Amino acid sequence: MCHVILHFSRKTGCMCSLNEHGEFIIALVLSACTANEGDLLVGDSSCAGMGELFNATQDVMLNVDILYRTRSEVYARTLLRNLLANH
Repeated sequence: MCHVILHFSRKTGCMCSLNEHGEFIIALVLSACTANEGDLLVGDSSCAGMGELFNATQDVMLNVDILYRTRSEVYARTLLRNLLANH
């Protein structure tokens, strides 16, 4: 499954991406690798929890903890805002 990173906070590691099914994925990047808005991610994010996504733009693997998935952009923004405020 492919994702495009919409937001990434280097300070907290919080990331929001949009997958090909129109789902917003809120996750924490646990690896030391960085990501940028617009990067293309490839991998299975069908379930929540720990996993790996391949950053095809930078040719690196990202260890992530998938926290939330939603189809609502408004809810995704609220979740991301709350997550950034608590980290």
